[in-house]
Amino acid sequence: MAISEHTTSCDISGRRDLVQSRGQENEQPPFVGIIIPVRNSQRTICQAVEALLQQRYEGRFAIWIVGNTEDQDATWQALEKIDGLLDHPQITCIKITRPTNWFGRDANLKRLRGCEAALKAGASLFALIDSQVFAPPDWLARAVSLICKEQVDGIAGISRRHPDDRTLSGIYQDHSLFSEWPRYGSRFFLTHESFGRAPGLPITASLILSRRAFSEIRGTWPDGCTHGWEDFLLAWRIVSRGFTILCTDTIWVHRNHKRKFRLAKQLSAGSGAYQFYQDNPDCLYARRLMHKAIAGSIGFLVVVFTLLLMPFTSRLQGLPVPYIMGGFTGLLLFGFLLLGIASAIKARNWLGLCFPLLDMLHIAIWIGGASYVAIRRGHTNSAFARFLIQYR
Repeated sequence: MAISEHTTSCDISGRRDLVQSRGQENEQPPFVGIIIPVRNSQRTICQAVEALLQQRYEGRFAIWIVGNTEDQDATWQALEKIDGLLDHPQITCIKITRPTNWFGRDANLKRLRGCEAALKAGASLFALIDSQVFAPPDWLARAVSLICKEQVDGIAGISRRHPDDRTLSGIYQDHSLFSEWPRYGSRFFLTHESFGRAPGLPITASLILSRRAFSEIRGTWPDGCTHGWEDFLLAWRIVSRGFTILCTDTIWVHRNHKRKFRLAKQLSAGSGAYQFYQDNPDCLYARRLMHKAIAGSIGFLVVVFTLLLMPFTSRLQGLPVPYIMGGFTGLLLFGFLLLGIASAIKARNWLGLCFPLLDMLHIAIWIGGASYVAIRRGHTNSAFARFLIQYR
């Protein structure tokens, strides 16, 4: 069902004219187009859509669900089971035939198609969200209020674990010192100049863009990014055109992923990071990560060689090998204990004591993904991409 074109009285076309005079009593909140890319999202899509329909937003909003055709995507079968959901006047479904030669993810392509449809319908803001999250009832209202108040080109929020999720994986993803999910603090203005200092980069699970920003970058939208850093590449393209994104922990959605450690995602993130760095060598954020990865690899090799060489050097010097090995191992364990205590304090949960071991595993897999792409000189193959899609 198509949404009729509509132009709101608060058309966000520029930063200085972002908000009309507060004295105008008839001012209407901007029309928001919400875009959800899907592919075999039957487990979570219904809860995601129902949460969006319950948004306490005084303005007009519509939802575009963008997926593949029925023979390629099982999402539609789940939506059809909810009476009247697909016929809801605020919902539009877009089905794209996935090319046979396409490998990897196509989420960014679907986001682009959804934003283009919302633009045609007259939306002033474009809210990007995932099918594996659900938004609290005030998510949209608070985000729109903030983007108008701060007169920025976009708002990036965070994702939190499900309120009922007390599993080790859920707590770890929220509170690890090296979490894959970004945390920004109360506010961080992400620009091209501040990109290298960012505490984290925007994720498309909670990202709202102005009409002006989308219109400017739609021609360079990274729709061909098939794995890894498609979220961060989009943010880089946005700020590279001179726009500002306000990143804040005060706007959030709840994750509805399977409660597990997503090790394959670390492999994907590492490979995507190196590919991003190769394509954008001037990006200080990517350069900083590569330097950390190199330093971490060197540190790991130093520890391994030290452990291997210690018995020989101890014998040559006439030192008791067991005591030397025990002392060195004790120092390593003490370091892990200190990191564990810091993680437990941050998480306010004793499970944080085991976070350092998980951090080491995740970092090693991330470096492995980056090394794989580096060895292949920035290229991946279809088998690797299919593996990442299946297990990430």
